[in-house]
Amino acid sequence: MSAHEQVEARRRLTRLVHSARIEQGMQIQDLAEKGKVRLSTLRRALNKHDTPISAATQRGIERALDWPDNATDRILADPAYVPQPIIRPLHPRTSTANDVIAFLDRFLAEQPTEHQKLRALLDIRWH
Repeated sequence: MSAHEQVEARRRLTRLVHSARIEQGMQIQDLAEKGKVRLSTLRRALNKHDTPISAATQRGIERALDWPDNATDRILADPAYVPQPIIRPLHPRTSTANDVIAFLDRFLAEQPTEHQKLRALLDIRWH
């Protein structure tokens, strides 16, 4: 891969990380915390396209965005690859409110006709 192609691949990674982060309602600080990566390291990885990105930083990005293992490697190697978050089942002891909302968003995207029924059930349950 030429130097120009490497820089373009890093730009693509930055765009995909940004889109996924926004879609999941995360700030850059949230991404760093969830991925267990220092904020300065994450910013450098996403903004300095001519510097190496460590495997640990890549794994942290994947962990934070719930991407499959080695998704960042695939992004850097394949211009057509767009990772999809791993969908984890909801569990009452470990799921967060954000997990439930993300599930409901996916549910309504797949079954939009259920919107009114879901809203009515939630209103009855908590009002």
